[in-house]
Amino acid sequence: IDTGMNRQGLTLEQAAALAQAPDRLRGLDIGLVLSHLGSATQPGHPRNAEQLAAFRRVRDLFPEARASLSSSAGAFLGADYRFDMVRPGISLFGGGPEERPDPRLRAVATLEAPILDIRRLAPGDPVGYGVSIRAEHATRVAVVGAGYADGVIRAARRSGKAWAAGAHRRIYIVDMDLTVVEIGDADLHPGDMVELLGPHALLDDLAAAAGSIAHECLVRLSPRAERLYVERALAPI
Repeated sequence: IDTGMNRQGLTLEQAAALAQAPDRLRGLDIGLVLSHLGSATQPGHPRNAEQLAAFRRVRDLFPEARASLSSSAGAFLGADYRFDMVRPGISLFGGGPEERPDPRLRAVATLEAPILDIRRLAPGDPVGYGVSIRAEHATRVAVVGAGYADGVIRAARRSGKAWAAGAHRRIYIVDMDLTVVEIGDADLHPGDMVELLGPHALLDDLAAAAGSIAHECLVRLSPRAERLYVERALAPI
């Protein structure tokens, strides 16, 4: 049911017309009434309450069906929004319900890549294509073996952070197959792994650096990135 996103689903009027047409309902097994919130990442937005009220009206039209309104963000708005079923997505991977890190959640997806080379830069040295990105001071950088062909969002350059040797490291550039990360005097060597996404390089932080959302950071991960699925028992928070 479209309760206000104007994207998919029956309108409220169409749902009411269907509920009042026994001849049409006779051939349907309606087990679930479903809608989606458009502003759940902003808990105080009035649109949430408006959609909730609209959804309640529609649910009453199909009392035998289960009801589901909320995905990850909506589930955090409170019990009124959860109904019979919620559809957690991004928060299963650690993405915050308000598009920022949330201490109640743990990172699940981790993207790591090895250091291929370490180079020294002098002040003003350009990094990568063009000359718009330059070293601001003498430093060392690590050339990491993953780039936007693997799913690292190119727009995260300059302000994005990777994690290596126990600290956040600035991402200088993201090319097709390589990412260059400033490491200063850190004790790092070719072959050492750099966390580009994970428990330290948080999903929502990467998304913010790229001007995007956590969902895009995950769905961009390409088949070229090797998948390793680990089953782990986690203590409750």
